[in-house]
Amino acid sequence: MTRDRQGQTEEGVRYLVLPLMPKEERLAVAIRPDLYRQTLAEETDGRTYLRPLEGEEAFVVPWAALGEKERHALQRGEVVGLSQRPGAEVAAEVYLLQDAVPAIWVRLDRGGLGVLLEALLDPEAA
Repeated sequence: MTRDRQGQTEEGVRYLVLPLMPKEERLAVAIRPDLYRQTLAEETDGRTYLRPLEGEEAFVVPWAALGEKERHALQRGEVVGLSQRPGAEVAAEVYLLQDAVPAIWVRLDRGGLGVLLEALLDPEAA
């Protein structure tokens, strides 16, 4: 069970969705809530590491694949919960950056050029 920013309880949340920066890309990354919480609780002992995430752990979605309420929340920089996997996804490599400020990095391939997007993990959203 998770709580949204207004403190409302959300049952059945299978994914937490975070806006990717820059927001102009209108993309978001979805991550399993248990992995999100585990990442925030993990001690790094001053080490930094990058770990690839698999398709069931995290994936990228276009904002257009989400409902209007979710799109507005992402525009405000909020994390939203989803009870099911959206119908559309974007091909991308997703990585968990474990550091002093944990983040998710997403690498897109745009015409042979790699584009890096980022989402910072918010402890209040866990």
